[in-house]
Amino acid sequence: MNTDDTTLAPLATVAPLKKVVLLLEAGRQPGNRDLTDSPLHYKFIFGLGVEGLTPFEARLAGKQPGDILDLQVAAGDVAETFGHLCLPPAAGLSPTDTLYLRARVDAVTPAADREVVKAMAGGAGCGCDCGCGCSDHDSGL
Repeated sequence: MNTDDTTLAPLATVAPLKKVVLLLEAGRQPGNRDLTDSPLHYKFIFGLGVEGLTPFEARLAGKQPGDILDLQVAAGDVAETFGHLCLPPAAGLSPTDTLYLRARVDAVTPAADREVVKAMAGGAGCGCDCGCGCSDHDSGL
């Protein structure tokens, strides 16, 4: 009889209605992190956009804690790439800049019903000046 239970639970993966915590680093040049002094925690509920997944979310789908996504996005494509998600580093771009973003998945957990409702209610706009139509820079999730 084997009493040694070393079976590990599978890592949670980024999927609809999961609360995702990312560590973001961003800059205007490859390898430069001039838009973030240190890794920035960014929390959101995955898959809540009214038009489906954003291109950014589509690239995150299926990733697990520890996975890294590197993106290069022209300033003019930020709104389309991130949609309703307002990534604070993108707010510092001029129209001719390119965003070089590294997003490391820090945590993926089930979102509580109240968190989903709060995130959906915030989708009307947070009033920030980043111009991306976001819901909230820090959703408080």
